[in-house]
Amino acid sequence: MKTGKMQRLGLLFCLVMAVLIASGCATGSGGTFQAEGLVIELTHTPMVSFSKLAASQEGAQLVLTGNLRRRNQAFSGRGHVDVAVISPAGEVLAQKSVIYSPKILSKTPGARNHRPSRFEARLNYVPPQGSTIKVSYHASSVSDHQTDCDTNRSLL
Repeated sequence: MKTGKMQRLGLLFCLVMAVLIASGCATGSGGTFQAEGLVIELTHTPMVSFSKLAASQEGAQLVLTGNLRRRNQAFSGRGHVDVAVISPAGEVLAQKSVIYSPKILSKTPGARNHRPSRFEARLNYVPPQGSTIKVSYHASSVSDHQTDCDTNRSLL
């Protein structure tokens, strides 16, 4: 009976991997990586870590999703994610700030399995090949999670 479960689990894993490979998504946990002809750069911070970042095209939209977790217990866990699209020539094509959910990053000290917050940024066009998408965390002391701040941290 255990062998049958293991075979089904192995088959399910292979199926999931095949779907991920065939979907054209790119995922990563940090740094710089390629996704559908685009370069995606994560701005590292001692406060937050990103994981499961994925970029995909849905019709005429570029969809960027990912998870984030609090690394440092010394800040509120409030803020938003800043996204900027830079052309191969260095011109800023678009910028967007999005909230994450849950709205306050979990602060369970020593917990290994607390749920990460998730974000999704939808751009209303697909950037040209060779463009760079910069993603960064922007901490906020404001409790209502405003995303219309003056500076996009991805552009700094």
